[in-house]
Amino acid sequence: MPSPPASAIFTHPEAWCGGSLDLLMYWPANTIVFAEVQGIIWRWPRLTGPYTRNDIEPDQQAVSTATEPLARFGVAQLPAADTRIAFSTYTVNDEAGSWVYAGLPIGSLGQVYPVGAYPDNTDPGMIAWESEVHAWLTDLANHVFAYAPFERGAIGPMSAYEVDELSRKFIPSRRWHTYLLAQHGTLAVYPPNRD
Repeated sequence: MPSPPASAIFTHPEAWCGGSLDLLMYWPANTIVFAEVQGIIWRWPRLTGPYTRNDIEPDQQAVSTATEPLARFGVAQLPAADTRIAFSTYTVNDEAGSWVYAGLPIGSLGQVYPVGAYPDNTDPGMIAWESEVHAWLTDLANHVFAYAPFERGAIGPMSAYEVDELSRKFIPSRRWHTYLLAQHGTLAVYPPNRD
């Protein structure tokens, strides 16, 4: 099989594989409109988008309005050698509120970092790149919080367990994820602290 072109972002064979490393943000019901959050996310200078399709390259389609429900794919400018990789957003609404996910596919991160079998990989080299990506997503969280303060959030590979912790406003003492909590009008950050 031929190698994908160096410029492939959305159409790279691994671009959307392996889950994602997400920033998850929560707003109680009736406090925010998802289209507003989408607009705030996509105004961040380190993102380009949104686009409605992830099966063709960004330069082959027009940037959409953030209010379009399918406009949820884009390009992230990472610190590592000014690398551009895939990025996506989506929301989950329930009677209690809105959960907005914004993140980087593991397959795309693997084009830049030694992701290995992330998140099961415990190689020390993983910690360095993971810290860099957590810091990048924390910057995005601060950008969003400045315009649409959210109640709580987390950064990492999300599972039902982390969502449950956030639902209970629980910040674990030993953490594999970064946890975010609105406190007195500012965003408190609790970074990972596991061995």
